[in-house]
Amino acid sequence: MRAKVGVGLVLLLAVALQAPVVADIVAGSGLSTEADPVAAGKAAAEQARKALGDKPAKVVLVFQSYPRAEQAKVLEGIAAVFDKGITHGCSGLAAVTDKGNPAGKAVGLLALGGDIEVAAALSPTIAGKHHDAGKALAEKLPKMANARLLILFGNCHVDSNKRLVEGAQEVVGKDLPIIGGAASGPATDSYFQGAVAPDTAVGILLGGDFKVAACSLGGSENNEVVLRTAGEAAKTAAAELKGKPAAGFVFECTGRCGKIKNLSDEMPILQGALGKELPLIGFYGSGEIGPENGVWTGFGYHIVCCLIGQ
Repeated sequence: MRAKVGVGLVLLLAVALQAPVVADIVAGSGLSTEADPVAAGKAAAEQARKALGDKPAKVVLVFQSYPRAEQAKVLEGIAAVFDKGITHGCSGLAAVTDKGNPAGKAVGLLALGGDIEVAAALSPTIAGKHHDAGKALAEKLPKMANARLLILFGNCHVDSNKRLVEGAQEVVGKDLPIIGGAASGPATDSYFQGAVAPDTAVGILLGGDFKVAACSLGGSENNEVVLRTAGEAAKTAAAELKGKPAAGFVFECTGRCGKIKNLSDEMPILQGALGKELPLIGFYGSGEIGPENGVWTGFGYHIVCCLIGQ
């Protein structure tokens, strides 16, 4: 009997050693609408920092709608909490977070930590040469054996966003999921390593043993269509993940949010599919990047919902 038990324990140990390691990703979001831009950046960052617990942040994504003259001040406030070197983002008409998607001055951010690998790169965008910018950006990113998701944002108004993606795909291939959006709002600036970077595009490469699920849907005819497709995109992404999400990304066209009677009506619909506790980040921009008919590409008048998790 003892021999049989011993063999059983050895077999169980062998199975355990062969079992795949599941990534433990931690995420924390923040949102502030304080009038003072420095205070707003710091307040949003502190919310996210608290949510991470004892895990250090590996990347901080920031989207804000403060006037251009105040955006550097927002980044200054964030730098009081997080390292500038891991802070990237861009301007938008409005930020999208699980804590709300308010119109007017607002800064939203998401901090990611835990079992996740991160690399970031910046490339200038010259009118008519977004394909070259996308390729140059991707070439600056390190080779990552476990790459799972590339997030692109910045100066890439539709249909420049499509050319940006195509350029990046010459380096990373067409199978790697790519999501993101074009900067908009009071300015169309990117943020790289905690500083404002006009006329550029930023790429954030995420790697690790986690799943990615994304869905994009178009439609901007009226309030009903916009809200319905937002809910359907979130439900589809959640169903495709087939697991527990750690964080979500939402990139949506300003042409859609302009048809919503009350911008705040969208968040309850998204959270009806994703849950109220899931950290979210994104913004309303002037072009989106995501999946369409099985291809990762750029388009307009869409909502893109992407989830990462176990």
